[in-house]
Amino acid sequence: MTSARPSSSRTNGRPHHALLGRLQLPKHLFIVTFMANDNSCTCTTSIRTTPQKLWESLITPDVTRKYWFGFRLEAQWNVGSTWSLKAPDGKVHAAGEIVEMDSLRKIVMTWRDEIRPELTAEGYSRCVIELEPQDGAVQLTITHSINLERDSKLIALVATSWPKVASNLKSFLETGDAVTTL
Repeated sequence: MTSARPSSSRTNGRPHHALLGRLQLPKHLFIVTFMANDNSCTCTTSIRTTPQKLWESLITPDVTRKYWFGFRLEAQWNVGSTWSLKAPDGKVHAAGEIVEMDSLRKIVMTWRDEIRPELTAEGYSRCVIELEPQDGAVQLTITHSINLERDSKLIALVATSWPKVASNLKSFLETGDAVTTL
């Protein structure tokens, strides 16, 4: 990933960063940011769909398994209720609690890995999923963070996993097809 930074050098008498505001980015842009120093990662993509279709895809277990490589995200989707991410064999890989819900806009949940003891020992992390309508698309932003004094192995793992899930969700909603296995 490349990053654009304001610069003091000039192009045609104007700073480079003045030109950045004029760039037209494609709707299919996919951005992943991994910040190890604060134990967080952010994955952002724009999906050509409606907020309603994206929301339903996020909260419907039979739909989540279509783009989440066979895994089902199960919950009652009420603040205070528990959720779990189950593998095709039914084993719970991650679980937590719904902390905040704003229908068609935002889900905040605690998240703990339930499979790998060294990740389970890190405790609960926080996952925020946000939807922002755009012209003919919806921007999906997933931010996953944990408050630890050391680098988080969980965040390192989800920083590689969320882009795969979000990319597959994007393909599923835009084309009807998704990769079924990792």
